Amino acid sequence: MTAQPSSDLYLERWGSGPDLVIIHGWGMHGGLLKDFADQLSRDFSITLLDLPGHGFSPQGSWQKEDLIEALLRVAPPRAHWLGWSLGGVLGTLVAGAAPERLLSLTLMASSPFFIEAADWPGVPRSLLVEMAAQLEEDFQGTMKRFVGLQTLGQTDARDMARRIKEAVAGRPRADTKALEGGLSLLLEQDLRSNLERLSLPVAVILGGLDRLVPIAVADRMRWLRSDIDLCIVPGAAHLPFWTHRDQVAGFLRDFLLRVPA
Repeated sequence: MTAQPSSDLYLERWGSGPDLVIIHGWGMHGGLLKDFADQLSRDFSITLLDLPGHGFSPQGSWQKEDLIEALLRVAPPRAHWLGWSLGGVLGTLVAGAAPERLLSLTLMASSPFFIEAADWPGVPRSLLVEMAAQLEEDFQGTMKRFVGLQTLGQTDARDMARRIKEAVAGRPRADTKALEGGLSLLLEQDLRSNLERLSLPVAVILGGLDRLVPIAVADRMRWLRSDIDLCIVPGAAHLPFWTHRDQVAGFLRDFLLRVPA
């Protein structure tokens, strides 16, 4: 495994086979996905990174165009891209800007549109607005609440939330400005038409108990793209790669190995 801290994003590379870029979710870091990525490294060359202002990555711009440029600068020339939660939004943005760089796109516990609307299941806009407002005055409380939302519905939710907080604490905490930038993206980006227009293979992995990306979004995404490879994990909430690692890794491996390199 090779760690590459730099003025760009911090990343780790290891494994062998077709390239696979993995992007973490809001307020987290690549370390949470390390065991999951390690399971895939037998078949794929992994690039696991920390987003700007998260984990070991330096602070950086959260303007959409700057993020796309930063991600492409450290990514292999052509790779599969997997985004968890907010990472799926970023993967979709990269795919729209530089489709020639992607072999495929996988959204895990993610959606092209996170906000609840009359025609789309999601989280209430007021929830994200409230979290953004609370970051400055109660950082720890806001992050604790978010971790709770990720595990809500799991039978061992309290223990899992504790383990996630311990894993997050293994790297420097996310910068407040970076967190605000991530929430702004979740609030502002409606990428449904972007997903519909992509000509590359797309897979979606959803937890049946997820309160942040409701399972009802599966039918809406299939309406956008009938060719989506869909994996629904009935007992999972927002962290299927953590709670159902073998099942999710097996689905992903099967999907990716069908895509021509």
